[in-house]
Amino acid sequence: MLKLHIQWDKVLSDLLDEDYMNLSFAFNLGDIIGMFGGSVGSGWDFINELVSAGADISWDAFVEMAVDIGIDFSNIMSGDVDFFLYDYNDQGTSTTTDDTGTRVTIGLKVEGTNLELMFNPFGIGVNDGSAYLGALTYDNGHNYYTDGARVTSADFATFTLGIDQQSGSGDDGRFYLFSESIGDNFTYDLVGGFDIYLPLEIPLLSVDPLHIYTNNAPSPEGWGMRRSLRSSEDWRGPVQTRRKRLLSISRI
Repeated sequence: MLKLHIQWDKVLSDLLDEDYMNLSFAFNLGDIIGMFGGSVGSGWDFINELVSAGADISWDAFVEMAVDIGIDFSNIMSGDVDFFLYDYNDQGTSTTTDDTGTRVTIGLKVEGTNLELMFNPFGIGVNDGSAYLGALTYDNGHNYYTDGARVTSADFATFTLGIDQQSGSGDDGRFYLFSESIGDNFTYDLVGGFDIYLPLEIPLLSVDPLHIYTNNAPSPEGWGMRRSLRSSEDWRGPVQTRRKRLLSISRI
């Protein structure tokens, strides 16, 4: 038996300057008008401050490809040599570092903090909001939301497409290149979630934040990390929305 392992991976932050991966911006209505070549007239400078917005955004991505090729010489005396690919195996974990077999994995993470969108001079809008996409960690010690928890960091959300037998019997962990159909031997895996937290400010009113997040809690309360983004399977599970405690939906 001969096994060949071929792997190629690249992280976007290794290719791009840090200035492209960590972005900060702040602008007002006057800046927006200026983007389109316009300007406000003399004496109307107050219009510039009617709307203000800002954010700090950090992001990164990666791609990893692995091909595990096997050559079986056990029947070489009869003139048979089998060429095959080893099946993808995630080892039952949500991390990709222990994955084996033939696969392609794409990872993405986005961390947005200090989100602001204010309508002045009324003082109405969003201040100190956040938005995360990835494999999330909360300050409750879990990778899923519980009441009052906030996201502390985001690792890569991953999409993996791998070789793996999906039908028939006698799965031996191999895809034989010249005798099996590729349509019956691939699978995908999507791991991660998102959390958008927007504190709302309205003068003289107390308003709870707008909070939209994937329900990564373990089954049966949620879908867990592994299925939280598989919207193509069933959109009734992953998203929970809360606003002013008047709307709380866990199965929509």
